[in-house]
Amino acid sequence: MRNIEIVRYKQKLDNLFKVYDQLPEGNDLIKSHWSRYLCILTSGFIEHSLRQILISYIEKTSSRKTSSYAIKNISQFQNAKMTKIYDILKLFCNEWEEQIKEKTQGQLQEHVDSIVNNRHNIAHGKDVGISYVVISNYYKSAVSVIQIIEDILYPEEAQVEVQEEFAKVN
Repeated sequence: MRNIEIVRYKQKLDNLFKVYDQLPEGNDLIKSHWSRYLCILTSGFIEHSLRQILISYIEKTSSRKTSSYAIKNISQFQNAKMTKIYDILKLFCNEWEEQIKEKTQGQLQEHVDSIVNNRHNIAHGKDVGISYVVISNYYKSAVSVIQIIEDILYPEEAQVEVQEEFAKVN
């Protein structure tokens, strides 16, 4: 993650995931509600992160007038199912849509869509059977999807990060 706003949001969410282990044993109701809360925040993380990545890209590559218009439209993005993510990336570049589809098909796509579906059901008072283990796995997938999007939009920065990580290991 390169965008400071995304890093901050992720750190906040990481800390809230750690709180689960501190919840009292035997109180399944609290743990169940905490898992739902984490699901809602994870959905927000996807939306917020995608907006931040795209706004940053727009600010770096567009004129002030164009960026003002585009940012207003991007700021309204919500319900970040993968088809909507594909669609918004396609508005910028057909290749981005193709790349994200290729890299997220299967489990990553299913997890992101499940996060949004569960968030929707929770918001409308419906019962969901989301456990901490499930939302933890979904969250990892959401982070992976955001990282993939960053790498697609900023491939030169992704290459530098890989080289830095490789240098640390060796």
